[in-house]
Amino acid sequence: MRGPMVCAAAVAAVVAGCAGSSAQRQLGGAALFSQDCSECHSLIGNESLHRQGGDLVGYDLSPEVLTQFTREMPIRRPLHPDQLTAIVAYVYAAERATR
Repeated sequence: MRGPMVCAAAVAAVVAGCAGSSAQRQLGGAALFSQDCSECHSLIGNESLHRQGGDLVGYDLSPEVLTQFTREMPIRRPLHPDQLTAIVAYVYAAERATR
């Protein structure tokens, strides 16, 4: 019985946004974007969702500029460097896919 309880506690910590957990850092850029960025931004190529931060696909930003902007975004918890890298790579790839 203890095993399922420990597993449930670990899953709850990840879902709650435990920034330092290795499971959280292993989420891919798409999942991280969905979790941390999609409330204010979209990546669909138009502004139809009317998100506060706008759609990011129409921009031609370098990874360096994306990294700086991502660091400045008001999110609930700080991103681990691996998470920052994953989100930037995901957004950069989405921008390039529309070209």
